[in-house]
Amino acid sequence: MSETDVIDASALAELKKERSTTLVPEMHQWILSGVVAAAARFIPVPFVDDFVKSKCRKHVVTSALSGIDRSKLRTDFSTMYSEPGGILSGTAAMAAKIPIKLLLFPVRKIVAVMTSVRGVPLEVIRCVLLGRTVQRFAEKTSQPGGVAVDGNSLRQAFDSAFSRMDFRVVRAVVGDALSGIERWSDAAIEMAKSIATQQSDAPLEQQDKPAVEASVQRIEQSLNQPKVMQLFSDFDSKLDAKLLAIEAKNNRR
Repeated sequence: MSETDVIDASALAELKKERSTTLVPEMHQWILSGVVAAAARFIPVPFVDDFVKSKCRKHVVTSALSGIDRSKLRTDFSTMYSEPGGILSGTAAMAAKIPIKLLLFPVRKIVAVMTSVRGVPLEVIRCVLLGRTVQRFAEKTSQPGGVAVDGNSLRQAFDSAFSRMDFRVVRAVVGDALSGIERWSDAAIEMAKSIATQQSDAPLEQQDKPAVEASVQRIEQSLNQPKVMQLFSDFDSKLDAKLLAIEAKNNRR
């Protein structure tokens, strides 16, 4: 049975009706997180890029929930910024991956830098969609009769929907916005390095980098257009359809 066979069309229609297609105040923090997370690819130290990305995505989740007074739900969405649970997790998982990551680090770093024209905008877009997704499902969960979504299923649906989207339009929008800011990457790399050495869960708010702030403002302004909002709504549709399919599959087990 295909995924489309198990999707409730009326449920999808209701989900689409509930979506917001306007920018929210927290968008600024999501874009900032994306810019800094993307800059981590330029730091020539093993594991730092993954660590910074995780902290930036955690900041996205935290700010998204705080913006709608749902901070108490952060643990429910922890899989959205960390690796989903498996046989190995935490320190054990990291220890098991160290030899392979060290071996592949030079290749991964070269690829990351060479593909930065594509990768940087995608990381920004991912953080924006992450914040949007967390807020949508946190609000849905908090409604009367709302049922908490399974974190692993939501992460799986998010990753699947993200990989199936054509983001060329938004990538161009973000890329154009960044191209107009001089030395934004240098400032963002400094912020990424600072995050890597700090203990705070929300160090982004403690930074003061005019070039990064200018880039975030330009990206935020550039994203506020109908074709971008429509693309984000299309992503929501793909995510919702995938999540319904995953839940239906799990219920049949």
